[in-house]
Amino acid sequence: MDLFHVDESVWKKALELFDRTEKSFEEDVETVKEWMKTQPHLPEIMEDVKIRNFLILNKCSIEKTKQKVDMYYTIRSLIPDLYDDSNPKLPHLQKYMDVL
Repeated sequence: MDLFHVDESVWKKALELFDRTEKSFEEDVETVKEWMKTQPHLPEIMEDVKIRNFLILNKCSIEKTKQKVDMYYTIRSLIPDLYDDSNPKLPHLQKYMDVL
């Protein structure tokens, strides 16, 4: 299972909640990707699945998504240790999750 996998029914409910169609949502993803290409300080273009997650977390607001993506990469560059080994599926982190 992919770390960023979201069940299809969850996507459909989110799109319905934010009054978006699949087509308009994909257009929003493309808009964010195009914006990212114009930002030389961003190290990479995110995968579509990550952009989708950012959009959903920001209630499908493109401007809020841009701000959060920018902040994500800014913090990631300032505090790289925060993002090292942050995959919850890594064995040493899974051990901590089991305790919780």
